[in-house]
Amino acid sequence: MVLFIAFVSFSYAQISDTLTFADNKSSRLKYLKSIAIEEQEKCEKATFLEKFNIDLTSFKEAKIVKDMRFKKEPSDTAENCKSVIPSGSIVKLFNFYPNEKYWAVKYENKWGFLPDKSVKCFD
Repeated sequence: MVLFIAFVSFSYAQISDTLTFADNKSSRLKYLKSIAIEEQEKCEKATFLEKFNIDLTSFKEAKIVKDMRFKKEPSDTAENCKSVIPSGSIVKLFNFYPNEKYWAVKYENKWGFLPDKSVKCFD
């Protein structure tokens, strides 16, 4: 009987250690994934800023008038990004492209383009 109790205690301890190891490994993987995503966002931002000559010191704030998706280029035919910017959100407007009537926009560390008619600038 004592041998059985010792075996059960030992088995429980092994299971507990295995679960703890799995939790730690899962936490480490989540952390590494978050670091990779953050680095990817930094690279995308740098590429976007360079490609479209964005001046970070000159911007306006505006309110989104209806739910919108970013465009990857300042054009009606450009591909949409996955993120939706909810109506009423506050965004930062940078360069304006008058021929296309699009703004370069930053919202929650994401960059893209929105049509002029989708934003209302603060005076």
